[in-house]
Amino acid sequence: MTMEQKSSTLLSDLAEAVFQVFDVVCAAVIVEGHESPVDCAGDQSMGQRLVQLAAVRSALADALPRTEEPPGDGTMDEAAVLAVEPLGILPDEPATVLAFAMRHSADLDRAVALAHALATETASQLTVVRQAPFLASALAEVECGVTVSNPNLEDSPLIYVNDAFTRLTGYTRAETLGRNCRFLQGHLQDQPGIQSIRSALARGVDCTTVLTNIRRNGEAFQNRLRLRPIRTSDGTISHVIGIQEDVTREQSALESLDLQKRRYESLIESGASYIWHMNAEGEVQSVDPAWLALAGLPPSSETPELATIRNALEPEAAATYHHRWVEALQTVEPFEVVYQLPAGSESPRWFQDRFTPVHDDDGHLLEWFGVSQEITALKDAEQDLDRIIQAAPTGMLVVERDGTITLANAQASRLFGHSVDELTGMAVEALVPEASRHKHEQLRTAYSAEPSIRRMGVNREVRGVRKDGTEFDAEVGLSWFGHEHQLRVVAAINDNTELNNARKAVERAAYQDRLTGLLSREGFAWKLDELRSGAGLHPASLIVSIDISGLREINNAQGYVIGDQVLEEAARRLAAEVGESNLVARPGGGEFLVLVAVDRQHTPARWRQRLEAVFNAPFEVGGFVLFISVSFGYVRIGSAAREAQALMNDAELALRQSQQNLSVTWTQYTRVLERQTRATVATTHELRQAIERDELMLYYQPKVDLASGAVVAAEALLRWQHAHRGFIAPGDFIPLAEQSQLIGPIGEWVLRQACSDLRAWQDAGLDVRPVSVNMSLVQFQLGFVPDIVEKALTDFGIDPHQLTLEITESVFEEHSDLLKEDLRTLSAMGVKLSLDDFGTGYSSLSYLKDYPFDEIKIDKSFVWQLDDGAYGRAIVKAVDAIAVAIGAQIVAEGVESAHHGDVLKELGCTLGQGFYYNRPLPESQWRQLLSL
Repeated sequence: MTMEQKSSTLLSDLAEAVFQVFDVVCAAVIVEGHESPVDCAGDQSMGQRLVQLAAVRSALADALPRTEEPPGDGTMDEAAVLAVEPLGILPDEPATVLAFAMRHSADLDRAVALAHALATETASQLTVVRQAPFLASALAEVECGVTVSNPNLEDSPLIYVNDAFTRLTGYTRAETLGRNCRFLQGHLQDQPGIQSIRSALARGVDCTTVLTNIRRNGEAFQNRLRLRPIRTSDGTISHVIGIQEDVTREQSALESLDLQKRRYESLIESGASYIWHMNAEGEVQSVDPAWLALAGLPPSSETPELATIRNALEPEAAATYHHRWVEALQTVEPFEVVYQLPAGSESPRWFQDRFTPVHDDDGHLLEWFGVSQEITALKDAEQDLDRIIQAAPTGMLVVERDGTITLANAQASRLFGHSVDELTGMAVEALVPEASRHKHEQLRTAYSAEPSIRRMGVNREVRGVRKDGTEFDAEVGLSWFGHEHQLRVVAAINDNTELNNARKAVERAAYQDRLTGLLSREGFAWKLDELRSGAGLHPASLIVSIDISGLREINNAQGYVIGDQVLEEAARRLAAEVGESNLVARPGGGEFLVLVAVDRQHTPARWRQRLEAVFNAPFEVGGFVLFISVSFGYVRIGSAAREAQALMNDAELALRQSQQNLSVTWTQYTRVLERQTRATVATTHELRQAIERDELMLYYQPKVDLASGAVVAAEALLRWQHAHRGFIAPGDFIPLAEQSQLIGPIGEWVLRQACSDLRAWQDAGLDVRPVSVNMSLVQFQLGFVPDIVEKALTDFGIDPHQLTLEITESVFEEHSDLLKEDLRTLSAMGVKLSLDDFGTGYSSLSYLKDYPFDEIKIDKSFVWQLDDGAYGRAIVKAVDAIAVAIGAQIVAEGVESAHHGDVLKELGCTLGQGFYYNRPLPESQWRQLLSL
């Protein structure tokens, strides 16, 4: 960005800030000699009219602020009051004012005060931009966000933000100027650091804290904020400077420092303001009259003597000036002097003089030339630079080429336990342990030979030593400035001891099980890879996955303390059995992983016996004697190069097979098992898409009156017609749906589809029969069954008495108050409840009486036993007696012959269903049956 563009941006931001903070019709920056505003925020036509106002022209002429009512000619009816604030810029530049028109006069005093503060700050920035462009560029490149707020204005608004602050927050200058910086906290207004800031500002002291701030794009970041009050000569706080930094980018302070320093040096070396000429004896031959005027010396046709010139300086500066001249005349070497003009002024300006000898071809001194340059802006920048260093979030040291520390900040003092004065002048090697000092000196010498910016991070740590002798992990970043003969290194230092300790603790936690002290899953994989890389394991060696089957029951019955003791004892036994040459891990829950090396003495069969024996003996823990059942799955490590995680997964896959088959204790991983598992996973994945692809459908099987054969109801049965695999039997996918909890959305689809069909039959005028829908235990475990049923009935306008929910005996696996409450809620709604597959599962007469069942379905296995004589008949009679006792009907399933129907009628059963009467029918055929 050019200086002209920078100036234009500053003026534009000034106008826009005033426009955004207050209810302003228009805010315009007007420059003498321009027919239109150079920048205008708000009503552009209003801005054009402001240029013509007498108040604006007067302010341009005398640089005095004004407020007045708008003219009564009707051109500014929207405005209640006008204000004009001059910008005090360079005398040789056109006069500039900020003019704005407010809708309400109530905020006038506050608006004028803020406009004055912003205009004053903008004028200062314009001066720097135009007089010291290199300094302006340097300050624009500062990586830390810098803000200045005015505590003497209402709500302490921001009157200056640098470019880094806008990059840090994403807000433009115009969006931030005039606002209190608390807007960065968003909804996080109760952070602990905020109270620290308020307390420090109330006491007028420095404050450093970390706040969570919100960028303009909504992104949160951690902002390390250093606030420092600036006082006037009478002790009053005039401004508060804020240094703000995203702590994830600590190294930016180093890069900014390096860049600023080199630019400041370039600024010093740039064009001269005043030229001096002395002869070989140091007598003044000529001096710029403008310098004499600045020094307060009267104009004269004669060149003043050097003594007269020195007397115009402060005594200390004059003494230094004299000493340097005497020394230079002896050594004939260039020298520099820094001083202030005019002496004794309340606001003096800083100057730097550099005198250089001029030699002839033979090396004889001819004369001296001097360049006097104003460095007021540089001095101000150096003060800013010092504040940045002191506010840096890390310890900062500036080290000379010989290893001497020349600058240290307060953070470095706290880090090393030495005061800042003690650190200054100390050898940097004194801050590392004695055993490392020689090596550190070698590294420092090598760095000085080839300096570069080195960011903090990996391989950037050394050991530091504090004043009390304690050592710590020091993370170091390096930068440098100066030239070959005056090279200085800037070191940023953090104490990483806690971070490294935390990292080691995380590593331990990652590789070790907290409860048992065994390896974790990750630790097992790591050790397994180590052993396999050593080529010492026979390919027949086993990875065994073990699961304590009844751990959940132990936890529920005896408590988790006893369960943990069981795990600890199992870990101890396994570790003792397999020995240190093998591996034992606990990946979680009641599972263990074991690696056992196979050789001639330790065969797979022998290892199986030994591992089973570990759990054969009872576990005596917490006063209980417990017999533990376990399941095993294993895989041979083989000779192929497979990852440890893959082998562990194979062993655990085999374990799952053992867990699902109670008659099998050990299962070996095979390719067939893997293919079956993949097929199950694929089917489950396709089942997830079945609803979206409209592959599910309902068939309806009639329930009939055994006496008349009339259809009295129907059971809705789910079917899956796969697009490529064809018809998939319910037994092949319903268990998968329950295991993956897909039964929740699928069960809801069945319920709503059945209600939709009922609605369609009613709308078609058919003689509708009630419909039964099957409900799974998993659906009740997922919750909200009554709500789902009620919504389906309401959405399709179905009478609750037309719906029956068939629930298998598996619901008694979890005999709970919540289950009873759900069933009673459904019954109260008018929905009928049917107990399906009675006698095959978990029925308990003590449970049955507590549930409001309207119907009991005799499982088909008992109906088929009617052909065998007395046993089947006794079962039917018993069920009939139970149904009578609880006031329920009975329905016989699986009626496949006339004989079955006749016997059931004799035994008092009135309803039945089965292939003898009808197979399940598609909805279209069921509709036809209803129309008969």
